[in-house]
Amino acid sequence: MFNPRHYLTYLRYSKYFPVIVGGLVGLLILLVSIPTYLAMTNTPKPVTLRFWGYWEPEVVAPLLKDFQEKNSNVTVIYEKKELERYREILQSRIENGSGPDVFYFHSKWLPMLRTQLVELPKEVMNEQTFGSVFVPIANKDLKMSGKIWGLPVSFEGLALLYNNELFKTVGLSVPPISWDEMRLKYLPLLTVKNNANEIQNAGLALGTSNNIDRVSEIVQLMMAQNGTSFLKNNELVINKSFSNGVANRNLGFDALTFYRSFADQESGSWAHNLPGSTEAFINGQVAMIFATNRDLPNILKLSHDLGTPLDLKVAQVPQLPAQENVTWGTTWSLGVSKMSVSQKYSWELIKALVTKQSADQIIENQKQVSSFVDIPARMDSAKELKNDAYLGPYVSQMSSATNFFGVEQTFDNGLNDETSVLFREMIGNAGSSQDFDKTADKMTQVLIKYGIIIPVSP
Repeated sequence: MFNPRHYLTYLRYSKYFPVIVGGLVGLLILLVSIPTYLAMTNTPKPVTLRFWGYWEPEVVAPLLKDFQEKNSNVTVIYEKKELERYREILQSRIENGSGPDVFYFHSKWLPMLRTQLVELPKEVMNEQTFGSVFVPIANKDLKMSGKIWGLPVSFEGLALLYNNELFKTVGLSVPPISWDEMRLKYLPLLTVKNNANEIQNAGLALGTSNNIDRVSEIVQLMMAQNGTSFLKNNELVINKSFSNGVANRNLGFDALTFYRSFADQESGSWAHNLPGSTEAFINGQVAMIFATNRDLPNILKLSHDLGTPLDLKVAQVPQLPAQENVTWGTTWSLGVSKMSVSQKYSWELIKALVTKQSADQIIENQKQVSSFVDIPARMDSAKELKNDAYLGPYVSQMSSATNFFGVEQTFDNGLNDETSVLFREMIGNAGSSQDFDKTADKMTQVLIKYGIIIPVSP
């Protein structure tokens, strides 16, 4: 039955119905929208990283694909860059904002690149892990101002290459272990001279500055083996005299004198008028040379192209008797540009590329597409190559490697090229300690120029 009172109540509250209905609809829309909004705000923004490397694209492509699958918002654009003028182009492009986010560089370029690099964040890798994972020399090469500026990916070392066929001809079956053994046993057997005392077949390419590849590295090795310090207390000291327990000796000058003795006109095993050391070795004109693992593919290729490939063997560098082993080596590394669009993802990419799994995969991928195979800077991955006939001797020398500026064939047109020229000049001036001092003074000026030595006001 119709009740007027109920009807009046209905009329009184009916004006609120649209508000109530609207509120319920709005609440429903809000509840539906919140998850969508949260999903949108939690989705990482798209990031494009430019990566300049030295690997063939096929070598690194699977690793980049894996990284992008794990980081779906990141796109990596990879470009292989040749070394010629690379350092100069790299720095110029970083400065004008058109450079890469991630790039490879030689570790001895660090003084030139430091202001354009981002220091290694501790959350990516701490100093203790860095020191335990990589070849020891990386801890020296990549640290500056108390910070680490990159992660090493490959090792480059110096070793002795010898022509096994020439060895067998004179009854030699193993390489020399010491410098004494080299001078007193091997070189007299392997060096052939004519009646005019001119070298027809050389024993070892050593002693000159004009026709030996990697001469700067060789001289650094011999200086270091003789106990020479390079830098001490903000000073270049390769030409300084120090006590060796018996007398004050200029160990750097002594090492250069020893080096020059191998090209002595009367008793030497090498001469100024011979072809370049690599060419002479390939042509069978010298029994032994020094070369790095990065030189090997080209030497093997040139030898193969002649139609009669060398019976080439690789051995560790000779050592001084009764001394701890000292070898030579350096690293190639990856760094992040200060102009990177995403330093976070740039470091994550580098971190992914230097894992053991990645280092092992790079080796396998290189074997498929190239004659060149990296020696990983990771000690655990490098050990996998210890039994390799060509690379094994280099790997065995990693723990004892040292170096200085002046690395040849990085084509930096800067610190290393300038220092290398001065090492060659030192060889020419090693007959006089005064001339040696003058060249050392020039080297000091180069080191000041690149901020390695800081001038002290008088």
